[in-house]
Amino acid sequence: MSPAVIVAEAVRKGIEVIAVCDHNCLDGVLPVMEAAGSATGGPRVIPGIEITTVEEVHVLGYFESLEDARAVAHVAFADVSQPHSLGASRLSLGRILDLIHEHGGLAVAAHVDRGHFSVLSQLGFLSPDLAFDGLEISGRGVSAGRALEFSTLGFTLVSSSDSHEPGEMGSGITALEVEEPTIGEMRLALRGMNGRRCVIA
Repeated sequence: MSPAVIVAEAVRKGIEVIAVCDHNCLDGVLPVMEAAGSATGGPRVIPGIEITTVEEVHVLGYFESLEDARAVAHVAFADVSQPHSLGASRLSLGRILDLIHEHGGLAVAAHVDRGHFSVLSQLGFLSPDLAFDGLEISGRGVSAGRALEFSTLGFTLVSSSDSHEPGEMGSGITALEVEEPTIGEMRLALRGMNGRRCVIA
């Protein structure tokens, strides 16, 4: 999963927008952005991070800029001795969601169809009061027809590949009907506003 390989695989598969969301770490974002910028037809790279809350819930944060993502990471892991590990932040789920939104980001509940580290597996419920912008279902979950069971929870559904190797890229895709690949446009699509929308592809 080197930056050049990630970008080449996205180009090969015709993926126009990707997000780099490493666990509790932003180190991989800039190298992938740079690789995409120097590649012909390289994808737009959304800076992101997958944060583990104190409840061990995984939350995806998507940001317009790397600076916004860094500001969130600085607060989320201020008191953590090894923030680059899979360990948890000392902040609650609610505080992490607020923090992402305070920095203009989108907060998505990661892999809700999995039996570990999802909001449902860790808390046992999904309150409509939680300020998620969407729920992510893994590509495998979509293939298994599991989107239907989450469609009644009151949140927009998205899917991503959660790739840990190049061949997995594109195994989960969300199609966005937007004017441009920005966080503002993505927010409108997740809310189904102003003619924008998103669907699991």
